[in-house]
Amino acid sequence: MIENILRLLLQITLTSSLLIAVLLVLRMVFRGKLRPTWQYAVWILVLIRLLIPLNISSPFSVMNIIQPPPITTVETHGSDLQTFSSPFIEPLTYSEPQSNTAVQVRTEKNTSYIEKIDLFQMLFILWVIGALAVFVYMLILNRVFLRRLRQSAIELSFDQIPFYRDLCRQVGIKTPLPVVISHHLTSPCLVGLFRSYIAITPEAKTDRTILRHVLLHELCHFKQKDNLFSLLRNICCIIYWFNPLVWMAALASRDDSELSCDDRVLRYLDEKESLEYGHTLLILFNACHKKVAILNTATAMANGKSRIKTRISMIINRPKTLKTISVLAAGLVILLGVMTLTSAKADDQQNQGATIQVVGDGGLTLSDKAGASPMLNEAGSQRTLDIESLRLLANGELTFSDIINGYKADEVVKDETYHYTAWRYTLDNGLRFDLHYIQEKNLPDRYTASLSHSGSNYIFFPCRAESLERFLMACAQGDQYSLKAYASFDAKKVAEIEYDEAKQAAASLRVFDEGRIYTLDESGLFGRVCWSPDSVYGAFINMKTLDGKSGRDYCAYLYDSQNHQFYRLVNPKTVLAAFNERGIFDQEVSGIYLRPRIQWSPDGKKLLLSCYPAINGNHIVAYLVYNVAQNAVEDIVMQEVPKTLDEALSWEW
Repeated sequence: MIENILRLLLQITLTSSLLIAVLLVLRMVFRGKLRPTWQYAVWILVLIRLLIPLNISSPFSVMNIIQPPPITTVETHGSDLQTFSSPFIEPLTYSEPQSNTAVQVRTEKNTSYIEKIDLFQMLFILWVIGALAVFVYMLILNRVFLRRLRQSAIELSFDQIPFYRDLCRQVGIKTPLPVVISHHLTSPCLVGLFRSYIAITPEAKTDRTILRHVLLHELCHFKQKDNLFSLLRNICCIIYWFNPLVWMAALASRDDSELSCDDRVLRYLDEKESLEYGHTLLILFNACHKKVAILNTATAMANGKSRIKTRISMIINRPKTLKTISVLAAGLVILLGVMTLTSAKADDQQNQGATIQVVGDGGLTLSDKAGASPMLNEAGSQRTLDIESLRLLANGELTFSDIINGYKADEVVKDETYHYTAWRYTLDNGLRFDLHYIQEKNLPDRYTASLSHSGSNYIFFPCRAESLERFLMACAQGDQYSLKAYASFDAKKVAEIEYDEAKQAAASLRVFDEGRIYTLDESGLFGRVCWSPDSVYGAFINMKTLDGKSGRDYCAYLYDSQNHQFYRLVNPKTVLAAFNERGIFDQEVSGIYLRPRIQWSPDGKKLLLSCYPAINGNHIVAYLVYNVAQNAVEDIVMQEVPKTLDEALSWEW
C-alpha cells in the first residue's frame, strides 16, 4: 500500500509538473492577448490533475514517454549450507530432457525485503511529516487570522450601505453576504467557505466610490467560488509540499484570480468608472504594508505592491481576445489536458520489476506489476475468471495477485486457525479455481492455487502451460488427471507431482528449475513439497507406511538446486529404533507413517518431520529434527499426540 501511494504521487508529480511548467510559459506568452477570466479558468486543469487520480488510458499521454523508474531487485544466489557428500544419504538418479522439451518457468527475483521496505517507509514517513507540518502551519495561520478578525470586526448593517443590495443583484447573488469592518486587516477580503462574509479595511469605507468598488470586487470573488478554490489550492500545497512548481502554481493562480475579478468588475463599470476603479486599487495598495500568506484561505484584494503595475495596465488596456488567439489557446489547453490528465496506453503498462507487497498482518510477498488489460473489462471493472485467464496465469502473463485484484471472486474466506485467506472462483463446465494466501510460522508467506473439475480431477498452480492443457483435455474426455505443483518461495523452481489415481501413487515427480527439468526416477506417495526459506532445497514428504525393509523407502526426499540432485532423507530404521529402544509400547513398532507435515527452521539448516507408529491405540508422535548441513538426524522428540490443532501447530524452533 505504501509503495502504491508513493508511485501514485510520483506519477502525478511528473505529469502535473509538466502541466504547470507549460501553463506558466503560456501565461506569459498570452498575457494581454486573452481575457484574465480565461487564464484563471485554465488552472482548473492543475487542480484536477493534483487532486483526482484519473486512470484514463490514452496513446497521447505523456506517461507513454515518462514512466516512473522501475523497482530494482537484488538477485541472491547460493546458500551457506554445505554441499552433500556424506554416505548417510545417497544421490538419486534424475533424467534431464533435451533442450526442445525444456519448459520456461516464470521467475521472480529475490529482493532485499528489509532495505526496500525501509526505503519506502522512510520516504512515506518523510512525506507524511512534511504534509502534516504544512497542514499545521495552515491551520495555525488561519485560526490566528480569524481570531484577530472576529475580535476586532464590527458588522455593518445594510442600511449603512444603501447601494449594497443593488450590487448583489447586479452580480447575480440573491442573498447579500454580511459585511464587517476591521482595523487588523491589511486588505479587503472574502472570508469563509460555508458562511462567507466580506471583511473591509477602514480605508475602504472612507469614500462611497471606493466602498462600492471593494464590495463589487469581493462579490465577484464569491461569484467565481474563489473561497473554495483557495481551500483546494492549499490542499494541493499540503499534499505536494515537496514540489516547488505546485507552490509557483498556487501563487500564479492567486494572482490570476485577482486579475479575473478585476476583469469581472470592469464589466459592470463604464470607462470613467474603470479609471476610478484603478484609483481605488492604488489607494488600497498604498495602505497595504505586507503580503498575505499563500496558505491563507481568505482572498486579498490588495496583496503587496509588486502586482499593482500589471493590474493597472490590464485596466487601462483591457485585452481584446482575437478569434485566432482563442482557437489556438483552446487547442493548446485541450492538448495539454489529453497529455497530462490521462495515463499510458494499457499495452504500455508492463511489468516494472519485482515489487514488495505487504499483505494481511504484515507478511511479505513478491508480485509483478502486470498490465491491467487482461484483468479488466471494457467498463474498467473486475472481470469474471475464465480459462483464457488461467492460461495467461500458466504462461506467466498474470500473477496470483493479479487474479485477486482483477477478477471477482464468488467467495472470500479468511481462516484464522489455519492462517490463510482463500478466494474461490466458479468457472464454466464444472471447473472451480481456489487461490490461497498462506502465512505459516517460520516460513515466508506464499500463494497456492488449484483448478478442480467436478470434485475429481485437479491441477495445482503454478504449473506448465502444457500441464494445464493436458488437464483440460482429460476433463473434456472424462479421463483421470491429477497434478500437484509447489513453487519455491522465489518462484524460480516449481515441483510437479503427477498422480496415478488407479495405483494411488505418484506417477512422476519433476522439478522445473529455471527452464530445465529434473525428474525423480521412482514413484511414491509424495504428499507435499516444502521449500527451504532461501529456496535452495525442496523437501518431499513420503506418505507411505514405512517398515525400513524396502530399500527405496525413506521418510523424505530432498532436491538440491545447487547440484540438481535428489537425495533420500532419514532411513525409517532410525525412527523405528528410537521408538523401540525407549520401550514406549508393549509391542514392537515395525512400521511408521508420516503425518503430512514438514517444516524448515527459519535459517533453512534444519528440517522438522512428524511421524507416528503404525499400531493400534497409538498416542505418541515423533518429531524428527534433521540437520541438513550435517546430513544427520539431530534429534527425535517423542510427545503425546496433539488433541487440538493448536497443540499440533505449537512446535517452536
